[in-house]
Amino acid sequence: MSMLLPNLIIAGAPKCGTTALFCYLAAHPEVCASSEKETCFLMDAGYPLYRPQCNIDHLGIEGYRQFFSHCKGGDSRIYLEATPDYLYQETALRVLSGFDPQPKVVFILRKPSERIYSLFRFAQNNMAVLDASISFKKFLEMVECRDPSLLGRDILLNAIGHSNYAIHLEKWFTAFGRERVKVLLFEELVADPRALMEELCCWLELEPEFYEGFDFQKQNEAVTVKSQAIHYWRRRIARYLPAGLKPKGLRALYDRLNITRGGVERSAEEQVTLARLDQRFAEGVEWLGVLTGLDLSTWSQTREGGRGENCATLEKTHGE
Repeated sequence: MSMLLPNLIIAGAPKCGTTALFCYLAAHPEVCASSEKETCFLMDAGYPLYRPQCNIDHLGIEGYRQFFSHCKGGDSRIYLEATPDYLYQETALRVLSGFDPQPKVVFILRKPSERIYSLFRFAQNNMAVLDASISFKKFLEMVECRDPSLLGRDILLNAIGHSNYAIHLEKWFTAFGRERVKVLLFEELVADPRALMEELCCWLELEPEFYEGFDFQKQNEAVTVKSQAIHYWRRRIARYLPAGLKPKGLRALYDRLNITRGGVERSAEEQVTLARLDQRFAEGVEWLGVLTGLDLSTWSQTREGGRGENCATLEKTHGE
């Protein structure tokens, strides 16, 4: 018997709750998840997350099956993979749409301005690749002018273009048809994760009762780093340490000393910048609502500080 291929893909979008969605689904007894959450196996060559020795062109479809070699027997009906950057990949679109039968594809999306702000905070703190002195407004200006300091960090350079979801999503609807594509909202996952998972279970024909009393823990949470330099070197060192050599409790101690969890109050300048981003994305959000049939009215609510002096770098519309 040939090894399995996934019949459910979480294909986007980054910084929109894909890790939480993957973990919640993977916990369901009727779901068998890939051995790696983000296999990145179907990336376009040249994309930052492309893996030269582990991709469809190098290993073929049998290489993809290896991520599901443990999914044998049992009660599993869904074989799950989640790589949120697939939303932007021609390779993923071509390969997955060529499966017979085609898999179902799930996208979870977030208000564009909030996704960009989350990415900015994640780059400054969790990843420590963006200097802590850089403001959100300055970051957007750097993205617009393709600042040399961001070269090689395409995930940051594409922060705005990748938040214009409809441009990318339309191709998936065309390739898979509406009956095989499900679009969810990050805001609904946060507000009522059980209701969202029950809705998803109905679409997937899974038992929704599993999520009664389920512990919906936060995943991949953004943090505030007290010392960026210390955090940078901790990440570098941890990358080369085998799991068995990482002392138990050391992570918890480090977190107490250098990490602050929870939301951070936004400055007046950040609120103004976010409001201008909302204006910039208004046309794209309207298009997305028409494309998906979703009620995106909460994304269109006006923030305080949305008007004022012009910001030349934020005047473009959704055409990136």
